[in-house]
Amino acid sequence: MKTLIGFLVVDKPIGYSSFAVVKELKKKLHLNKAGHTGTLDPFASGVLVVALNKATKVIQFLDEGKKEYLVTMELGIETDTLDHTGKVLSEREVGEVSHEDIKEMLSTFSGSIVQIPPIFSAKKIKGRTAYKYAREGKAVELSPINVEIFEIKLIEYIKPYLKVFIRCSKGTYIRSIVRDLGNLLKTGATATDLRRFSSGRFTLEDSISLNDLETSDWNKKIIPLEIALSGFKRLDLLEDFKLKIKNGIPPQGDWFLNKPSEAGKYFVLLKEECFILLNYNKIDFKILRVVEF
Repeated sequence: MKTLIGFLVVDKPIGYSSFAVVKELKKKLHLNKAGHTGTLDPFASGVLVVALNKATKVIQFLDEGKKEYLVTMELGIETDTLDHTGKVLSEREVGEVSHEDIKEMLSTFSGSIVQIPPIFSAKKIKGRTAYKYAREGKAVELSPINVEIFEIKLIEYIKPYLKVFIRCSKGTYIRSIVRDLGNLLKTGATATDLRRFSSGRFTLEDSISLNDLETSDWNKKIIPLEIALSGFKRLDLLEDFKLKIKNGIPPQGDWFLNKPSEAGKYFVLLKEECFILLNYNKIDFKILRVVEF
């Protein structure tokens, strides 16, 4: 039986941790190895990209620089986790908060911003995840991080709930935006629902549910390496040089059917044999990764 190598986009259900989804996939698909490319909170749903078997070797080369979310939040309430699963810290009257008030405050998040990650997060502090300190009731101080908000807009506001669409850079904490918006509105806020629509080139349209794994055609959803690594361009290797490149010898320009004219990232696909990632600086090539099938 051919080993599965590629990526699956799972529509993560609410209540599952990202780790639990990976564990379920490993069990149902009989995988030797699997790993997600970016965690999604247990209370959230949507796009979770999972690398199957040797595809885990190229996770670091994926372009997932932009992500899209729809977050629902409740004004007038604050929790320790910044979402509805946490302990309620305070409740207050929302008062007269208008659509215009919300839109004005949302505009302050556009562009490059600095945010402090939630204490209940996978952010590392001295080699240990922050949420472990939080669960033990220990006070921790997280350093601010720089993120980019490409688009943020109000979708719906029916007091005290509002829905906001956010397109942002990798590493952005949506719960931190919820917390900070609540502070600006002087109402407090907590996230009640979060759905990720995309992560880089991976979208909900590509996704499969865990229940779909019971059907016979789930493997049609596997995204091969050459499609997943959209930031790399293909090069066709001449037959005489296959053995050399497979043995890790950096290729020369005359090894290819058409030598690239510009610097950049490229891949070579040897059917049923291996997948090779290259970096070209206009002078020579460097092998970044070899994935044997």
